[in-house]
Amino acid sequence: MKDEVNTALELIEGGKADDTTAIITELASRGQWDVVYLLSVTAGRELSVLFDAENTVHVDWGGPGLVPLHPPLGISIPFRLWVHTHPHGYAYWSQTDRQSIAQGTMILEQAQVLGGNGILSTTRLEHPSLLGRLADSGPLARWTEEQVLPWEEWQLRKQSNSCKAITEVSA
Repeated sequence: MKDEVNTALELIEGGKADDTTAIITELASRGQWDVVYLLSVTAGRELSVLFDAENTVHVDWGGPGLVPLHPPLGISIPFRLWVHTHPHGYAYWSQTDRQSIAQGTMILEQAQVLGGNGILSTTRLEHPSLLGRLADSGPLARWTEEQVLPWEEWQLRKQSNSCKAITEVSA
């Protein structure tokens, strides 16, 4: 993995962030969100990663402050996960993010934003409750409102899950 990351960093530093798609696809497939975020920060550009119904990963680089949900032609719905970065700030649902999530309500299952403070997630609810929603009405009322998971806590959970997987394989 170190070689992949070094290659991606070299490409980004050479002004070729768009050429890192295959590496980011692999990192995202392994759930290496901390590294994906680091690459986005290094490039100074927002990054979007979309997992479709067949778990095919689609990567899209945006600009310094914008990368809307933009599925490519031929992608399979429903989209399982949309992850994007805020390389210059915190993990929060911007107005553009909220519009993208609202528009994707019928075809998107989960969304995450990666920021300097950690990972913020939201999940579409089949049966919306009255508590913990992104909005009181409209499409965003079908989405959970969650707290940011700080990077340190995310790392601990990731390590704990790795230990569990090793234990289960050994048993």
